[in-house]
Amino acid sequence: MDILNSYALESNNKIKINFNGGYLSSNAGLLLIKEFAAKIGFVKLVKKLFRTNDTALLRFHMDADNLMQLIYQHLWLHSQLCPVFGIVWMKIPLFSLTKLMQK
Repeated sequence: MDILNSYALESNNKIKINFNGGYLSSNAGLLLIKEFAAKIGFVKLVKKLFRTNDTALLRFHMDADNLMQLIYQHLWLHSQLCPVFGIVWMKIPLFSLTKLMQK
């Protein structure tokens, strides 16, 4: 039986998160970003609208999945390397919570 503050992600229902104590790693922060993108419908919008002219015969990942991966990497890299981006990032309550829990 799951406890009350444990839930499955909308972006990947095989992953269950429990914020009942402990520390969040940087990977957990990235999971929160992925979940936020899924909740607001951004992932569905990208899958619906984004196309390339790639004529590859064999694909492991679709165009939209590759774009989402690049967006996540770009966001995470800027939050780690750019002090201004980090300050703005920490003004957002959800992300400042993850930073506090990492300390």
